[in-house]
Parts: sequence; structure tokens; C-alpha cells
Amino acid sequence: MVTRELSTPGKTHLRASTRSPKPAHSRQNAGPSNLSDHTASDGASAASSTVTGRHLALAPPQQPSARWQPPSPGIGPRRLERDLHDSVHTELVCLILRLKLAEEDELTPPALAGELADLGDHACAVLDALREIIHGLQPIALSRHGVVAALKARAGRSPIPVTVSGAVPRSTNESEEAVYFACSEAIQNTIKHAGPKAKLTLRLRHEHRTLSVRAQDDGCGFDPAHRHAGSGLRNITDRIKGRGGDVELSSTPGLGTLLVISVPWPPQLAIRPAQSRQHRTRPTP
Repeated sequence: MVTRELSTPGKTHLRASTRSPKPAHSRQNAGPSNLSDHTASDGASAASSTVTGRHLALAPPQQPSARWQPPSPGIGPRRLERDLHDSVHTELVCLILRLKLAEEDELTPPALAGELADLGDHACAVLDALREIIHGLQPIALSRHGVVAALKARAGRSPIPVTVSGAVPRSTNESEEAVYFACSEAIQNTIKHAGPKAKLTLRLRHEHRTLSVRAQDDGCGFDPAHRHAGSGLRNITDRIKGRGGDVELSSTPGLGTLLVISVPWPPQLAIRPAQSRQHRTRPTP
């Protein structure tokens, strides 16, 4: 039995106990791992996702409903945080651990080990973003610098080229979050469905208190008549329609996909300086 300290850049530090190295595709799930202050059991790695080489097999998406309906308000934020932590968070912990073990396996070719290291770093960044969501926080770049800067930071973590352009004034937290997460979902959909050589362009335009986003890729495209909307498009629709906006999707096989988002963009509430303190007069003694 060999105890190994597994560390990756950023906030993720893992510690695992393993036996003699085995090929990544035949290794059993490792023992419990600690990620910051959270613990993942080795049984969780057999849940909904399985890593084999460079492929990630996920459960098929549910069939979309006939018309859009807002998410049910019955799920409270506490329950949602708990469910995210106990499901997605745990799966990511196990995925990062398995990627690190495969990377350091003596039978892993150097070129593949480098790719596994990059995937592990990306998974760590995703895990950090998930922690922010679990704790009810905005992405730091979004809260400090706005939606364009946040999307550029998100584009920098993408394995495919993503270009973000436009000048957008600050808006309310709810509006900025809706657009940021909708565009993040569009990036993820392009990564999954447009092909490894696809490029994505996000153009943001603000006019008359309305923000429009054109997300266009040059990937393989698809025939909308023969493909149902997946969970990614439903998530985008839920966020944008929840803010009173619209979503349009068009695609042609071999010619890429175009997603157009339009959402009201109210101005950010001004934070008034403490003028009352500056102009407050002391009572005459």
C-alpha cells in the first residue's frame, strides 16, 4: 500500500491510497479522498458518469416539455445546495482523483499524461466554480467586472476557441447572472455537440435597455426537426425567460448553429455615497 499526495494547481488538493500502478482503464475506484473541507466516498464514482480514455458517458437527457414553464419554486435553496454538494460535487471529486491517478500511472504515455493533466486542471476550475454556486456566490469576475469580463474569463477555460466581443454596461445581479450562465451553457453545448474543430463567437450588444447575445459556431450543425432540445437549451431558456427575455435557436447541418438571446437589461442600482454623513450638521450646543 502506497500513500500518495495528489496536488493540482489552484485550490484542489487530494490525498489517495493506492496499490501498485495499474492501467487507467482497469483500475478500481480509489479510496476516500479529501477535497478542501469536503469528503467524497469511493462509491460515488460509480454514479451517473464514467470516464474511459477521453470520453465521458452521461445519462441521456429527458424529453423536453411541449412548452416552456418556469422552474418549480418548491425546491428551496438549502435543499438545492445540499443536492449539488452530494451529487455533482462528489462526482467531480472522484473524476479529478481518477484523472490524477491515470496521469501518474507509470504505464500512461507522456503525451496522454499531459492531456490528462490539462483535463484535471479544467475539472478543478469547474469544481471551484461549483463551490461558488453552492455557497450562493457569483463568479468573482462577474461580480467585480461585469458580464463581458466574466465571459472572457470563461472563454479562456474552454478547450475550443471562443471569442467574446461587445461593450455592456452593468445591470442587476439577476440579469447579469442569467446572461452569464446562459452563455456558459452555450459554450458547453458547443464543446459537446459542434465538434472538436469548432470555433464559437459571442457578440453582445446593448441598446435601449435590452441586451442581445449572438452565439454562433462553425461546427457540424444539426437538423432541428430531428433533434429534441436537450437539458442545456432548457437551462438557457429557463434563465432567460425567467428574466422576461427570448431565446431563438437555428442550425443547419454542416453550417453551424446560431443562438440568439434577448433580455431586458435594467441599469445597475446606483450605490449612493454616504452623503448624509458628509453633509450632516451637528446640533448647536
